[in-house]
Order: sequence, then C-alpha cells, then structure tokens
Amino acid sequence: MKAVKFIFINILSGCFFIFLSGISNINNTEAIQSVESLKEIINDSNISCDSISNWILVCNGELDRDELATCLVEYGKKLYNDACFYKADSIFNIALNNLIDDDLQKLASIYFWKGKVASKIDKSESVLDFFNSAANYYKRLENCKGIVFSYLESGIFFSKQKNYTVAYMQFDNALSFALAENNQLFINLCYLNYGHCKLEQFKYNEALKYYNKVDVEKAISKKSLAILYNNLSHIYIKKNNYKIAEHYLIQSIKIKESLGDVYGVFHSKLNLINFYIKSGKIQKAELIGKEIGELKVKLSNDQKLDSIYTFAELRLKTGHTNDGIKLLNRFYQLKDSLSNITFSDKLIDMQKSFELKEKDQEIALLHKEDALNQARLKTKNVLIAVIGSFLLILILVGYLINRQRKELAQSRRRLLRQKEDITGMNEQLRVSNLAKDRILSVIGHDLRGPVGGLKELIELYMELPEYEPNDIKNLLKAARESSTSTYHLLENLLSWANSQRGDIVFNPVATPLAPLIKQSVQLLDRSINVRNVRFEYDIPKALVIQVDMNMLRTIIRNLVSNALKYSPDNGLIKIMVIEDGKQVKFCICDEGKGMTADETKSIFKKKETYFIGSELTAKGTGLGLILCKEFVERHGGVIWINSKEGVGTQVWFSIPQKGVSTTKVNELQSSAAQ
Repeated sequence: MKAVKFIFINILSGCFFIFLSGISNINNTEAIQSVESLKEIINDSNISCDSISNWILVCNGELDRDELATCLVEYGKKLYNDACFYKADSIFNIALNNLIDDDLQKLASIYFWKGKVASKIDKSESVLDFFNSAANYYKRLENCKGIVFSYLESGIFFSKQKNYTVAYMQFDNALSFALAENNQLFINLCYLNYGHCKLEQFKYNEALKYYNKVDVEKAISKKSLAILYNNLSHIYIKKNNYKIAEHYLIQSIKIKESLGDVYGVFHSKLNLINFYIKSGKIQKAELIGKEIGELKVKLSNDQKLDSIYTFAELRLKTGHTNDGIKLLNRFYQLKDSLSNITFSDKLIDMQKSFELKEKDQEIALLHKEDALNQARLKTKNVLIAVIGSFLLILILVGYLINRQRKELAQSRRRLLRQKEDITGMNEQLRVSNLAKDRILSVIGHDLRGPVGGLKELIELYMELPEYEPNDIKNLLKAARESSTSTYHLLENLLSWANSQRGDIVFNPVATPLAPLIKQSVQLLDRSINVRNVRFEYDIPKALVIQVDMNMLRTIIRNLVSNALKYSPDNGLIKIMVIEDGKQVKFCICDEGKGMTADETKSIFKKKETYFIGSELTAKGTGLGLILCKEFVERHGGVIWINSKEGVGTQVWFSIPQKGVSTTKVNELQSSAAQ
C-alpha cells in the first residue's frame, strides 16, 4: 500500500509539473486564473485601465464566459464613470460576445450601458437602437424600472440634440409604463423631463402644465425638487410674475443648502441677483452678493464668467462705475483666454479620439492573435486531457480504496457501540428484574401481614363463646385499620403501575388548597390514626393554584400516612403551605424517630433505593415516596427531606405557582371538596 501511494504521488507531481508548464506557455504576462482575481485587479486603483484591458484579452479564453461577461460589465461601468468612453464601448462589446444568449438580465444591462456610451462618443444613430433593445429585454423581465429609465435616458439624449420629436416619443413610452405600474416616482420623473424639454423650446405655458402635474408631496428627491423650483422661477420671470418667481427661487436655494450643494446654491443665488437687478431691488441684490462672497467655492471657467458679469452689472447699478468697468474688462479678458483654451482642447480631444481608434484596431488584432493561440492550444489540451484522465483513474482508485477502509472502520465502531448498548441494556434489565423481584416480595409480605392478621383476628373472635359490645367495636376497628392499610398499598401499587405505563392523565385545574388538604387528612385521621396523633394546619385560606387534584391528594395522603406511621402516641403532625415568589412550598412535619444524613441524601437518588437494601422496606414498599416524587416532578416541582434522628422529619415539596383569579374562591372550594 505504501509503494502504491509513493508511485501515485510521484505521478501526480510529474503531471502537475507538465500542467504548469503548459499554462506558463499560454502567455508571457501575469495570467488571471479566476474571475475573483480579475475582480480584485479591476478594483485595484493602482493598476491602469490599459493593463487591465490587455490582461482581459490574454485570458479571454481561460475563464468562464458567463462570469467573465459579468465582470466585464462592471469594468465597463467603471470606465464610463472615469470618462473612458471608447474603452468602455470595447469592453461592453467583449462582454456581449462572451454572454450566454438567454441571460436576459445581463443583455438588458449591457445594451443600456452601450446606449449611455453611444450618447457620449457621437454614435447618435445607435443610441435609439441600444436603449430600445434594453427596454425590450426589460419588458421580458417585467422590470418596470429598467423600462422607464431606458426610455428616459434616450429621450434626454435626443432632447439635448434638439430632436424633440423622438424625445417626446420616448418620454411617452416611459410615461405609459409608469402609469401602468402606478409608480409615482417614475411618473414624476417623466413629467419633470417633459417640462425640461418644453422649457428648452421656450414653451413656458406647456412646461408649466407638466411641472404642475408633479406630485411634490410624494416620491420626489430633494435634488429634483430643487431643480423643479429653479425652473419654475425661470418660467415665472418670463411671465413677469416676479413675486412667485422669487418664492420658488428662494425655496430652491433652501433645499440646496439643506443638501450641502454649494455649487447649486452659488448658481441659484447668482440667478437671484440677476432677478433682483431686473426687478429693481438693488439692495436685496447687494445682500445676496455678500452672501455669495462668503461661499468658498472653486468655480469653473463658465461660472467665473457668469459671476464676473453679474457683479459688474451690480456695481454699475449701484453707482460704482469704475469697479463695474474693471470687472467688465476682466470678463472680456477671461473670455478671450478661454476661447483659445477651448480651441486647444478641441485639438487635444481630436488627437485622443484618433489614438483611441488606433487602440481599438490594436484590440481587434489582439483578438485575432488570441484566436490563433487558442488553435495552438488545442493540441496541448489533448495531451492534458489524456494525462488528466489517467490522473482521474488513479484518484478514483485511491478514493475507492480509502472509502472501503473508512467503511470498515465505521462498521467496527458501529459494532462496538452496539455491543456497549447491549451491555448497558442487559445491566438495566438486571437491575429492573432485581427491583421487580424485590418489590413483589415486599408487596407480598406487606399484603400477607394485614390480611393474615385480619384473618387470625376474625378466627379468634369466632372461637369466643360470647361477644361483648367492646369486642365487636375492637374487631371492627382492627379490621378497618388492616383493610385501610391494604387498600392504600393496593392503590399506590395501581397508581405506580399506571404511571409507568403513562396511563395517568395530567389535568391541572385551579384548586383551593385548604379544603382539599384538610379533607384528605381527615379521611386518614378517621381510618388509620390509632395513636391519637393531632394535626395542625398553617394554610392560607384563599390560596388557589393550578394542580392536578387527584395527584395532589395522592401526594398528601402518602406523606401524611408515612408521618402517622412513624409518629409517637399523642404526637403532632404539622402541615404548612408557604407562598414563596413564583412557587408554593408544602411541608409535612412529624415528631418521629427521624433519619440519618446519609439516608436523607440517598432516599431520592434512584427508584431502586426505595425498595432495595433500604430500611424503609421494613414497614412498606416505598411506592408512596415513588409516586410522590413522580407526581411532584410532573407539576414541575421538586421534593426533599430535612430530618434529624430523635427529633423528627420534615418532608418538603414545591409546585410552581401560576396566575389564577380568586374571585370565585367559594365555588372552587366547593368543587375541591366534591
């Protein structure tokens, strides 16, 4: 066996070396062996987009196509957010080629993002097709959000292109699905875009009609609400309703301030200055100008131009002519310099676009090279497949041998456990048989004693020639004591047998304790109290708890019977009931001879100790204590003994107290007595 393992390990090591050699020949760059490693590379901000693109091309054939497509979509989104639109377009094309045809969710996502990319790289003729394809896939998925956003994105693009016919057509499609879903958020977005489009066409009344349809109380973000109020102020300025325009513009500023939108606040306050200048409120314009001066904002060039021109106009209106002229000169200088910069930027953008197109061509060439590499790899794959098959056979043989060895070991352990279980069961049966034999012998002895005594007593009285009244009374008294003892023994035996079979039904009811305990004790007092033992009670009269009345009677009867059995003549038995928090404690105290500490500790440990090798068997089977313990535990309580030799014994047991109304104590007492 060791020789086989040694050969197997050597073969496995050699094959693994061959496999690694084949992998190393695939490419000379760092290979990506899993989609997870590709995700880590994509999320690494220190790795350039060019390096990631090259790695993806090299490892295109080595990864799972569906997982690769998912990873490429995420990478394309990253490129889009970084304004690398041409690279993003190439990545989305690769993802589309690696995608499984029936994956509607990924198809919809790819076409949606291809539409967004096309809107950025002057592919306006493809924008509508991409977004409509995305919407169609989202329709098959019943994804209302995807449908609405696909139509809205395309509509926004065409509105910027001044192609309002197509824009309104796309907005209509989005609104129809939003209304069908009764989604107020999507409905508001559609109305907002309608209004923006009408505003761009200077159709102020129509724009106002759509803006008024927006439910500003439901499903609208604060950012959208700020834009809405800003546009409404613009409309009302054009309609010469300056009061309402001022209200909406101020509301827009408040919302932007709550959002922490510093640039939005700057732009809106600049509009507010222009508004105050046109409406002749120069003082208010100056106040807003001071507020703008306190804003710490890094402005773009266009924002600088707007702010300089606005403040120049404000200075001229307030009579500061020199300051106003200086600002105007600064405005024109900045404007001229920006024109030159813009021209240079256009040249740079053209150069970048040419470079990106060249990189796209390089990517296409890399695709072709990748196809050639895959063709070369087929021969290597055949060799790897043969070696892999051989390895699989060896692994399978080793697995079968190992499994058989484990099964043999498990069978051996199972046999050992079964042997231990059988040994334990035999021991339990031996103890049970010993207990059964002992209890039957003790029961026979206890039954023979009172029954034999009664028989001899009757025969003795039958031999007497004459009967005195006291003789008859003594005979009946002795007969009652013997028959009662026998009856209690038989009743305990029957209850114990039923409890072992599970035939005793546990039925707790609301029970007043005082009448039930006193009635049980009175029955014993009349039947077996031959030593004139007195009884003393300490039981709250109105105490009611949930117990099984028959079980509690059996517990009280057996404990009081034991106390009577060991009490001296004219002794005292005290019965106490104490409320202790959430439980009720019972105590039966006698003045008998008591027990040792060892007897007290061991009396409730095992059932066998009640009738095997115990001094209690001298006067009974111990079944009464067995029943008491089982019935107390059935109630969720515990039983214990406090005893001193020569002083007496206290038997305590507790039962959990459950909430019971005491408004009908008299009725409960009556039922308990019955």
